[in-house]
Amino acid sequence: MNATGYDLASSLRRQAFSIPAVLAVLCILAALAVAIVGDPLWARAVRRRATVDARAYAGQMHPGLTRVVCQGDDSDGDGYVTCTVGDGAGRTEGVECRATVWTDYDRGCRPMRAMVRAMGGAR
Repeated sequence: MNATGYDLASSLRRQAFSIPAVLAVLCILAALAVAIVGDPLWARAVRRRATVDARAYAGQMHPGLTRVVCQGDDSDGDGYVTCTVGDGAGRTEGVECRATVWTDYDRGCRPMRAMVRAMGGAR
């Protein structure tokens, strides 16, 4: 302590402790913000990119199908999101478009695959 009653060493120790504590709190808040806001933003980006790809697919394969609706979530984990392309008058086709926003590698859509489940299990 100096003549004014101020201890510089303990003050520096308190500040050194408070900087990591503040950084830790900021990191926690950033992680919460990403968890709360990041998923809807990611889904929006996937949906937007899948819609562009579905429009390109429909333009090449079915020029009359101009309406496109895509999901933003890969619900079965196969790397594709489900889209529906149609003409607005009842003619539709289900397609699956690549769910990627990081690269342009392997972008595009494919016809929807039929899911057949066995009833009663294997014998």
